[in-house]
Amino acid sequence: MSDNICWVVDLEATLEDAPALTQKCLQWLVQEGIAEPIPDSGGALGGADLYRPGPKATTWSGYIADDLQLCGVEITAERTVFHAGSNSDQIRCPHCGANHELDAVPWSEAVERWQSGEADYTLACPTCAHSAPIIDWTFLEFDWAFGNLGFGFNNWMIDARLAAELGNVLGHRTKVVYEHI
Repeated sequence: MSDNICWVVDLEATLEDAPALTQKCLQWLVQEGIAEPIPDSGGALGGADLYRPGPKATTWSGYIADDLQLCGVEITAERTVFHAGSNSDQIRCPHCGANHELDAVPWSEAVERWQSGEADYTLACPTCAHSAPIIDWTFLEFDWAFGNLGFGFNNWMIDARLAAELGNVLGHRTKVVYEHI
């Protein structure tokens, strides 16, 4: 059996803002009955705390595998590349929309520069020659997100409205990424 995580990633939170935003969203998740207030320590797939589904979680979900031990919300508040668990085959330019095979562009170098906090993490498009930050490119078939704060719904498929509402609570743009482990 395999596990899945539906990540809702804050695309704008800074590392400095992440702790306060974590508490704000966690308070909202508990208040709405989506998550339990007390986590299972080290219960998530990555060893983080795992907040089990709350009494109203099903009203915000397509499916919850709440019979599994690894079901609940984990929170990552550090510089992270959120991805599907395997590499995509192509990447799309945010300027011209051209798709490129991953081995045709130095995308991994731009990702490494972003992860290390360098100021320039752009990637130039071979088609239009425009450069854009790697965080603005789209990975195909399974997209990636780059952020300092992510809410991972372990073995829990959330409704799109939950991702949208988390974005409203955060006051930031979010992106949903599906990770398969």
